[in-house]
Amino acid sequence: HFYGNRLRRILPPYVLCLGFTALFFTIDWRHVWFLYALPLENVAAIYHFHQIGPLSPLWSLAIEEQFYLVWPLLVLTLHRRVLIYVLTAILVMSPIARLLATPFFDTSWFIYVATPFRLDTISMGALIALLYEFSPIREGLKRYSKPLFFASVAALTVAGYFGYIRESNTLLFNGLGYTTIALMSAALVVWATVSEGPLYRLLTLRPLRYLGKISYMAYVIHVPMIELMRHVGDVHGVYHRSRMAAASVPLSILFASLSWHFIEKPILNWGRNQNWGRNQEKPLRVGEL
Repeated sequence: HFYGNRLRRILPPYVLCLGFTALFFTIDWRHVWFLYALPLENVAAIYHFHQIGPLSPLWSLAIEEQFYLVWPLLVLTLHRRVLIYVLTAILVMSPIARLLATPFFDTSWFIYVATPFRLDTISMGALIALLYEFSPIREGLKRYSKPLFFASVAALTVAGYFGYIRESNTLLFNGLGYTTIALMSAALVVWATVSEGPLYRLLTLRPLRYLGKISYMAYVIHVPMIELMRHVGDVHGVYHRSRMAAASVPLSILFASLSWHFIEKPILNWGRNQNWGRNQEKPLRVGEL
């Protein structure tokens, strides 16, 4: 049931993005096709960056896909508390792994896109889902999410002022910077979902909810669309590349909207009508999603 849902949600926009890119750009498919047939897009981004062009942002999708291959099996076989211990261990080990690996790379790119170094971010989301099942911990998350968010923003601002940013590839940022960003994002998610204040009202506005619905397609297509618009500008003598890139924003939203209504949504509705998962007697708990 889980894998079927993930395939129906992830695969159609992904294939459409590959088709769009293959139509308008020259990609060295001979060297990278198997990396895109498997969930290894981040490997393509590491070793074949110049051959894949506008497909480079798909590295983050690869980490998500690789996580989805393993996480459901752990949920199925391990007790909830054991899962929390596993996720906590990942949160501790990921920054240590980045620290140990930093001296071996001249740039931050490998650490930025390689799965072992980015597991703490996606594990943070899974951990929140599990902790929400325990009422005392859930109340603590509600209480401290807002101050943790602002503390993380302040820490990143100070670090950036002194030059500790991702591109600097320093021990300090690789060790703590990514973790701070993960904490900031997690705190924002918790704050937004448990509060009834202005942030919640803003994020539940219908236009923003719609953008969230089509955001996956908009994300995977936005860089190919930027590069295409820049190329169109060069061909027709429009040399304001930033303006052409800005024109790609509404086009990406339009493309994503058409994809949602005519491809993604019909496929999702079809899957729901195939009795997938109907044998489940009770709804899944939050940690099982």
